Amino acid sequence: MSAKLVSASLAFIASCLFFVLIRQWVSFKITVLSTLMFSSSTWVIFQARDAGFGSSFLLAMLFMLVTAVAISKKASGIVAYLLALMLSLCFYTPGF
Repeated sequence: MSAKLVSASLAFIASCLFFVLIRQWVSFKITVLSTLMFSSSTWVIFQARDAGFGSSFLLAMLFMLVTAVAISKKASGIVAYLLALMLSLCFYTPGF
């Protein structure tokens, strides 16, 4: 049960991060619609229910995109360090 809770939490955080990332480029309505489509896709649902290593890929890809956006916007050093910390936490393997 606890391993599935970790996977579900990672999927929820990935959906929130997807919302923040998409919100930087498009309007609120399109952001909500795209987040709903992302969250209800079979890949996200499968990874959220599965208590394996694949659930951390949900966050890893999105954190890489957010890090790229932060670097391109010349973010402060603290933000870059926090993003690097979050990206390293993505490699946590639930269930092992």
